Amino acid sequence: MRKEEEKIKALILSHLYPNKENPISGLFVAQQVEEMSKQGCAVRVISPLPWVPFFLAGWKPKWQGLKKVAWSAEINGVKVFYPRFPVLPKKLARFLIPFSYYLFVKRLVQKIRGDFPFNLIHAHTALPDGYAAMLIARRLNLPFVVTIHGYDLDPANLQKRIWKRSLKKVITK
Repeated sequence: MRKEEEKIKALILSHLYPNKENPISGLFVAQQVEEMSKQGCAVRVISPLPWVPFFLAGWKPKWQGLKKVAWSAEINGVKVFYPRFPVLPKKLARFLIPFSYYLFVKRLVQKIRGDFPFNLIHAHTALPDGYAAMLIARRLNLPFVVTIHGYDLDPANLQKRIWKRSLKKVITK
């Protein structure tokens, strides 16, 4: 094991992470995080959820469930934060989601960093998680890694110029 001062302290950004209302969401991400912990890495997770206005929450059971997820939880010994961020319908403003995500987690990142001086950011998916990680890493002068799980490279997404440009920016930084 590394010396304490060299220990990896990772901040994980993943909108795909299990929560009380959706315990199977992103199990593959949770398993990687748990393995990182077992291998001696200290980790914290930020798993942003779409903010649903009260007048829309009743329209879909999924949206009702999102309202019930606590702001934070401890899952298998890992501290997980579930901040909310506004999301417009994807057909109207998909390109705004990564930046909106960043804007609504940056203050939480600063707060976490005060208690947990992480030295690495690991994002799951290039968009929106990796885009936010890229901006946070740039601001804090930290390294970041992105795990692409497939959706990012979906040919339908790559036909959209803004998606392709944002993806290229994330994977080349």
